[in-house]
Amino acid sequence: MNHPRVLGAIAILGAFVSHASAQQIHRETFEGKETQMRLGITDGQVRLLEHGLVSDIAHSGNQAERFKVRLSSGRFAYIELLPPKALVFEELQISAWVYSDRPGTRLEARVVLPKEVDPETGKPLTTLLPGDAYEVTDRWRRLQIRRPDLLLRKQQQLLQAERGRNVDVSDAFVDQIVFNVHTGVGDVDVRIDDVNIGPIVLRPGLAEMRGDKSVPIVLRDEKGQVPKVHRPQVASDQDRKRVRILHDRLLVGDRPFFMRGIRRTDAPLSTLSDAGLNTVLMDWPINSELMNDAQKRGLQVLPVLPITSASRATLVSANQGQVALKSNDGLIDLEFDSREMAYLLGRGLDREEEPTVASVVRTIRSQDPIKGRPITADVSNAMRSYTRDLDMVGAHRYPLMTSLDLNAYRKWLLERKHLGRPGTLYWTEIQTHVPKEYAELIYGHDLSQPFQVPIGPAPGQIKAMTYHALAAGYRGLVFSSDKALSEAAQGRARMLQIALLNLELTLIEPFLAGGNPPIPAKTSHPEVGATSFRHQRGTLVVPYWRGGNSQYVLGQAALANLQVMVENAPEAAQVFQVSLAEIRSLKRRKDLGGIRVTVPEFDIASLVVLSTEQGLFQHYQELIHQVLPHAADWSKELAEIELAETERINVQLESSDQRLEKNIGTLHEARDRLEACRQAYERRDFRQTVSEARRCLRLTRLVRQVHWHMAIHGLDSPVADPYAVSFFTLPESRRFRAGLQQAQFGDNLLPSGDFETQGNLDALGWRYKATGDDRVDVQALLVGSAQEGKQALELRVVGKLDAERELPVAVAEHLRVELVSPPVSVRRGQVVRITGQVRLPAGVAGSVDGAMMWDSLGGESLARRVTHSPNWTSFTLLRPVNRDTDVRLHLAMTGLGAVQFDNLNIQVTDDATVPLAGALEPAGL
Repeated sequence: MNHPRVLGAIAILGAFVSHASAQQIHRETFEGKETQMRLGITDGQVRLLEHGLVSDIAHSGNQAERFKVRLSSGRFAYIELLPPKALVFEELQISAWVYSDRPGTRLEARVVLPKEVDPETGKPLTTLLPGDAYEVTDRWRRLQIRRPDLLLRKQQQLLQAERGRNVDVSDAFVDQIVFNVHTGVGDVDVRIDDVNIGPIVLRPGLAEMRGDKSVPIVLRDEKGQVPKVHRPQVASDQDRKRVRILHDRLLVGDRPFFMRGIRRTDAPLSTLSDAGLNTVLMDWPINSELMNDAQKRGLQVLPVLPITSASRATLVSANQGQVALKSNDGLIDLEFDSREMAYLLGRGLDREEEPTVASVVRTIRSQDPIKGRPITADVSNAMRSYTRDLDMVGAHRYPLMTSLDLNAYRKWLLERKHLGRPGTLYWTEIQTHVPKEYAELIYGHDLSQPFQVPIGPAPGQIKAMTYHALAAGYRGLVFSSDKALSEAAQGRARMLQIALLNLELTLIEPFLAGGNPPIPAKTSHPEVGATSFRHQRGTLVVPYWRGGNSQYVLGQAALANLQVMVENAPEAAQVFQVSLAEIRSLKRRKDLGGIRVTVPEFDIASLVVLSTEQGLFQHYQELIHQVLPHAADWSKELAEIELAETERINVQLESSDQRLEKNIGTLHEARDRLEACRQAYERRDFRQTVSEARRCLRLTRLVRQVHWHMAIHGLDSPVADPYAVSFFTLPESRRFRAGLQQAQFGDNLLPSGDFETQGNLDALGWRYKATGDDRVDVQALLVGSAQEGKQALELRVVGKLDAERELPVAVAEHLRVELVSPPVSVRRGQVVRITGQVRLPAGVAGSVDGAMMWDSLGGESLARRVTHSPNWTSFTLLRPVNRDTDVRLHLAMTGLGAVQFDNLNIQVTDDATVPLAGALEPAGL
């Protein structure tokens, strides 16, 4: 006979289990049109930057709910979800899928104790049940609250110890699922999907109980005090998009932003965004359709106003929302647009334009409805004055295919920074096309017309130049562009290199945009420099290739087991190398003053990270996993293009010279590497694809360097032969030099070039140009220390002495004295040979250019530079003539110092002695 009370208990239990099994698990999938969560309370300064449903990354289905939050202080910041109320019992399960860019987000559940009153609020007592924490980055992870009934028992014991009496937790139910996203100071980007809670069960009499959504979660600190809580501030759209300068950092929505821009020509904006660029520079006025397209693709727009050194712009009027300028280019009506990132007031501006720029800057700032929007300009000199007026300053040189070495280029960039005000943000342009004068001399037309074949520069040179600019501490890059940059035949390889560079820069952007100014580091090889960037997350060390003549042909630019010395590095720091192929731990050993790190495979530039932050290694693993498919696609295609082009030119340069025998084996190995790259790609081994492509490119550069060294044999400088400054025109260099062996040069057409003629040089057709100020003496004079005869020309820039000290070298940024020869008439098909002697008795200060000699056919980009020559040195310039014109010889001294010239000659061949190469004629002509 059964006991009636036992039967009753069994009946009640059976009814309860039957009721529970009938309940469904509540699942929130975020597939609707409205958001389901809200940013709840916090004990610190928290700002909501973005909130909405997104479809870019979802765990399942099409959408997830996203929060982007800026955390400035405090310990907790809650995202709240209000599910159906669920009784806490053994079978209750709570889980959610989370994806974030930072570890630390924790899943918790708010539990209401309906039989207890909170003395702080007079309402039912609440408590939190802790769940799993998100411990990775950029990957979906399932977080759970395991056995909430046991967790509630632990909370009951804590509450009883605090209150000194029993606490009734019967009928406790979950009314909120919360995510504590406070992961430390900074921005956190969180996506949440597939939240599950159930079975949904409530005791009879509690199903209709309404939980007050405004009931705060009461937490106590170590001293038992209740912290003051409040609702976080919601950032407006304008705040989220706000662009401003803070010290030497560019901020977009208060987050450091590294500008990876490009000057748009004909390339579609889709091509630019696909290549990883985040900013596009467009000439004013900007088509509204283009502006909308850029905004849609997430590109910042930087309008370029037509203020140049030749425009002589002047302010006409200023009204609210509009500024009118008048220039030689016409009337400029600037209407402010909230979608524009900043304003670029032209490029190449000099000290004569500085008063106009200062006036325009003041007017724009007073009229622009968006206060604090940056104003910038690309500046050629007067850095101190321009950095006083502008928010950020651009400075650029185009060294590729010129006599300006990349090391001198980096030094020039550093000098521009030293000439401006400390703390100024600097950006620069990266050269991706041939110099304008070079194109006109070699191809007979400018860069606006198409070419039949790639013309350079090589992709590796673009990468090397980029890392020289980063080593100089420039916090923004703008890639120059010609109309062929995205074309398959001429510019595809260059665009692929830009895309790969942007992937690399994305990996290290926090160090570049928000870190401290770079500090030089030491390496074990004299042709490899290194720079370290310190950031709150660790230290980035970038060894980069700085071998000589890289501006002409880069060469292999690779080493095995390079050692890098990192000073003041924590001994506990984890050291790893980041690349587009993989992340790998590196060998390190303690050394005097720091850590010595070994990079097993260095190639043009390497990225080494030292950090004590837990999870950063995993973070980079996730990042590389995301970018690896794109890196594999682009690396394989780049290797295919570069090897094919190397083989095409190699066939034209083949000879019986023993020095080229090694190239045969090198090309075979490059083909093997490319085949291994293709096979790895077919089996979707993207890491191996990138690695083999890199090795193939390294071998093609080695072949090109061997050919180039042979081509420049017998030249006193590569710029002596314009075809020798690039691998792409070496076949033309061979034909050009072979034709010259049969050519006959006429008499010297510059008789006054020996400087023995009596009288004023002006009367003989020489023109004098000088740039300086009252602190220097700038002179052109005849002196007695001639190489031959009695007299030589001396160009001199000497600082005046004041009572205390000599003229600072810093003012040499704009100093130049130049003498231009009388014109000599030449005809199409002729070749001009210019020869002379040059000497720098005491060197040069304040300039990386030193003494310069160039002709009006090749322009300043093909100038011969001399920075050290205590004895007389010969120089030669050979130039083909592609049209009937006049040629002049330019002689210049830059910086502080004196240079001497003597025995200058200009000679020409007979008509059509060396005809222009048909392969170099413009396409379609």
